[in-house]
Amino acid sequence: MLKFITVLFPIKDALIGQPNAIITMAFDLSILILLIFALIRFLRKVRKRVSELKELTNQLELKVELRRDGQLPSYVKTELDDQVFATQPKEFREAWAEFSSVLITEEKTDITYKSDESPPYFSEERLLGQYLNLRLWGALPSIIVGLGILGTFVGLTYGLTPFSAEIFTDITKIQRAIQSLLAGVATAFSSSVVGMFSSLIFNYVEKQKLHNLRESIANLHQILDRLFDLKVETQYAYEQQRLTESITQPIQALTADLGQEIATQLNPVLNSLSESISSAIEGLRQEKEESTADVIRTLVD
Repeated sequence: MLKFITVLFPIKDALIGQPNAIITMAFDLSILILLIFALIRFLRKVRKRVSELKELTNQLELKVELRRDGQLPSYVKTELDDQVFATQPKEFREAWAEFSSVLITEEKTDITYKSDESPPYFSEERLLGQYLNLRLWGALPSIIVGLGILGTFVGLTYGLTPFSAEIFTDITKIQRAIQSLLAGVATAFSSSVVGMFSSLIFNYVEKQKLHNLRESIANLHQILDRLFDLKVETQYAYEQQRLTESITQPIQALTADLGQEIATQLNPVLNSLSESISSAIEGLRQEKEESTADVIRTLVD
């Protein structure tokens, strides 16, 4: 076992200046440093997001206790807007803003319902994709393996270089060169072993921690489902009301404008007609008075 570890990490050979050992140690150390740095950063971000999800879940559980007769009063949604989600991370606030668009409050009962489930809004991609950059962490094991394989080929290429620059005539020299090459090959392949082993370690830790994150997100979905009752027909009525209002308001505005325009156009005509009728009536009245006066004078005479 000790000999195998010595082959994986040829520290002594590197200290005495053996080229293959130096190349292998350089790649081995690079892989280990990358692994340690990635694990520290990944675990810190995962731990922080799990803590944020648990804190949000606990706050929502307190709001579940405010349900009245199995239903949620509308003032609780206002508290969620102003007190709970206002202080949450950006991804949580964006998810809540979209989810709020499917929350309907009935004016008669003052109860808030949901017209859609919460998972599409508080999805794994929304809560983790931007924060963790899941594609990068998912590709990191392949990057580590590729770095190890690269170290192997660099070591092999360096070990084969003397064979292309020298012509061997002595069998003893050939045997020594082959032995040296085989020793270098064993050392060079060790970087691939280190890369694969490091990749397995990170892959296991990543899958385990992402599983914990998904459990926290699932708990959040359950709390949201308990908090709001699903009532699809309310959404239909709400959409129908909005549609009716969107159609009625333009018609009312058009009717008011049309009535005002008609009144503006007819007022001068009606005023002129009224004056004409008044003049005609006044003329008839004067004619009648004159004819009456004439009749009276005739009778008197």
